[in-house]
Amino acid sequence: MSTLWDDLRQAIRNLRANPGFGFASAVTLALGIAANTTVFSWVEATLLDPVPGVGGTHGLAAVTRGQRSLSPPPPFSYPDYKDLREATHSFSAMLAYHDDAVVLTGDARPQRLWGAVVSANYFDVLRTRPALGRFFLPAEEGAEGAAAVVVISDDLWRSRFASDTGVLGRTLHVNDHAYTVIGVAPPGFHGVKTGLRSDIFIPLTRDRTVFGGTRFELSTALREG
Repeated sequence: MSTLWDDLRQAIRNLRANPGFGFASAVTLALGIAANTTVFSWVEATLLDPVPGVGGTHGLAAVTRGQRSLSPPPPFSYPDYKDLREATHSFSAMLAYHDDAVVLTGDARPQRLWGAVVSANYFDVLRTRPALGRFFLPAEEGAEGAAAVVVISDDLWRSRFASDTGVLGRTLHVNDHAYTVIGVAPPGFHGVKTGLRSDIFIPLTRDRTVFGGTRFELSTALREG
């Protein structure tokens, strides 16, 4: 113990005699800590917790169709997804989604953000529970355009609606179409695509209404093992 105190006193004397060296040491130490923190954050985001707000991500697998293509990925059509979901025996469940930029309007300033059209079982497969209200019902994935309902992220609920519990039942306009708010996603959840923050979730059978055109296709499907 006395040796430790002797070393500490010697270090203090050296710092007093050469303050420039002490400053350089402090800067080097700070940079080292910052670098380690950055690396750990990256590892956590990409390997340990790739989908914030979702537990058990080790059991999820992304599935795309066709030859390898990063931009855009080969899409599944809705019938493709239904066939895969009904015929698969290797996985306990399958969900589907497609995400893109949307414009939110209504009783506040217009806001551009990311939205996703998702299968009705989207949140159930991911084992998430609503912070407020409910998620989609199987019937809301019926005929295209049948269910004009929307789930919003916790962040959007707090930033745009000031955490108002009366948000349920309110009408939002997404890409100039009206939707009724039925639920708020749990804190931290922004969809399944790492690095992309989706704040609006709509039944996938409204894909044409949300994103336009005659596509009615999905970019990615997920299977849960």
